[in-house]
Amino acid sequence: MSKYLARRLISASVAMLSVLTVGTHFAAAAGTTAEASAALSRLAAGKTGTLSVEWSKSGTDIKRLAGGPKLSTVDVAASAEHFLKDGKAIFGLEGFTLGAPKSRRGLGSTHLTFRKQYQGLPVFNVVIDVHVKSSGELTLVTSNSRSLKTQKAPVSTVPALTSAKAGEVASAELARTVLHDKAGAPIAAKVPTAGARELGFFETDAGDILAWRVSFGSVELIVDAKTGAVLAKRVLVQSVSANGTGKAFDPNPVYTLNNSSLRDNGDKNFAALSPAYKSVKLPSIKKTVSGGKTSYSLSGPYVRMMDISATNVPNSCMNGNAEVRQGPPVQSGSAFNYNRSQAGFEHAMVYFTIDRSERYIKSLGFPDLWNKPIRIDAHGITDDNSFYCPDPTGAGYIVYGNGGVDDAEDADVVLHEYGHALQDAASDGKYSGGGETGAMGEGFGDYWAYSTYHTGKWGDCFADWDGQGKCLRHLNTNKVYPDDIRNEVHADGEIWSRGLRDLFKKLGKTKADTIILDSHYFVPDQPQFADGLAALVAADEEAYGGANKVAICTVFAARGISDTSCD
Repeated sequence: MSKYLARRLISASVAMLSVLTVGTHFAAAAGTTAEASAALSRLAAGKTGTLSVEWSKSGTDIKRLAGGPKLSTVDVAASAEHFLKDGKAIFGLEGFTLGAPKSRRGLGSTHLTFRKQYQGLPVFNVVIDVHVKSSGELTLVTSNSRSLKTQKAPVSTVPALTSAKAGEVASAELARTVLHDKAGAPIAAKVPTAGARELGFFETDAGDILAWRVSFGSVELIVDAKTGAVLAKRVLVQSVSANGTGKAFDPNPVYTLNNSSLRDNGDKNFAALSPAYKSVKLPSIKKTVSGGKTSYSLSGPYVRMMDISATNVPNSCMNGNAEVRQGPPVQSGSAFNYNRSQAGFEHAMVYFTIDRSERYIKSLGFPDLWNKPIRIDAHGITDDNSFYCPDPTGAGYIVYGNGGVDDAEDADVVLHEYGHALQDAASDGKYSGGGETGAMGEGFGDYWAYSTYHTGKWGDCFADWDGQGKCLRHLNTNKVYPDDIRNEVHADGEIWSRGLRDLFKKLGKTKADTIILDSHYFVPDQPQFADGLAALVAADEEAYGGANKVAICTVFAARGISDTSCD
């Protein structure tokens, strides 16, 4: 007879864990309600395998369930939904429904994200993730759903606060919001004239509150539909067929020439930079024949260079920015040989850099990780800043700035922003936000550049050309958690990037990249450092049967990060 074994998880939000033996009454940890214990016993009846269970503070709802029954492979989503509804008492679903799940495929699993609903309206801040192997084995469920045992059911779907008034409240809050640029310096949020508004609920320990979600592209706010109070704020913006050829920096002049004295010089092309240019391939660019004339443009299976504006992506992160109109070249020949003083150079360089990165990801075995052309503007804004905008979630776009050294001239910056896009696609938007969540986003972006350009004097230095001979950040700091937390995502990201960099050195590029990329599918909403570590362990189990667990746990223990998945 199999046993469901649980171990104590180290987390401030964890109240209790439990042990279940199949076919017998649930032996609950102290504090778990009898009703919850009985519900899990019914859910597990007749199942085989092992389970570890983490309960909510109230002892009524499951927060993490590792292991589980075998689901149908004919319709995984329907089978997973049936499993959740069977356990509605412990997944906080009594009186609620589930929307159609979003499905993503990783290395060997289907990752389903369910959103909770009440009377057809979304519960904005509740996410239930179900992870299922290709064999149908349910491996992990994470949930932040609260049950009606600890709160009152929503009583009204009619807002006292109008949509227009909610927009005014959110605009005022946005005007007080401070964001940070790519170097961690504070900047004011751009305030557009209006934001997109949606009515739904915001779930709290005290109950579900009818609320407006107001999105300005760069920032999303939740406004109480009765009182007008701002309940939550989330920063969304994250600071990427014929064969052609072109010129590019690979990665940049400072790195290639080992010369920290090089400067932007007003975007001029000058002799000292000549050895830094490389001839590169631009695979699968678009070839068009019309009226007997042939033209080539930088659009392919993984990258689509554009001139993005707030008008062609309304209610997006472009709102409020000073835009640049330097669109990608369309030409009669397939050779895109520009220099840095010409706008076409940055477009060609970004196409080359991200197309190559995506082809490498495919070689690791990821079938659907950004398996579509990502929209990119290499000359998007006048600021010395760049961002990935999740509009829509999992399929957003990248904008690079022209301030200082054009950001698209430094492959470190190009890949950093693409790192945000990769996390967004794999996690279904779970890395949007500040704190440790945002720090892991910034840390991974820096790591993704490091993974490509990790050798030599500048390997541990991020964005040495954009910084004109100085590193915007480093991947070899000795920062540890929580002592070195500064509550700024770029600075705190150096803790996470150092852990990823050390894992690279222990396991090698292929294994480290595979585990790290796959881990993004396993994180819960708004993950903390411990969640990121647990996701790395889960990804290693999927990719390598857990062979690298000790290495993963050791590396992050040195950074002060731990989780019971390492026990």
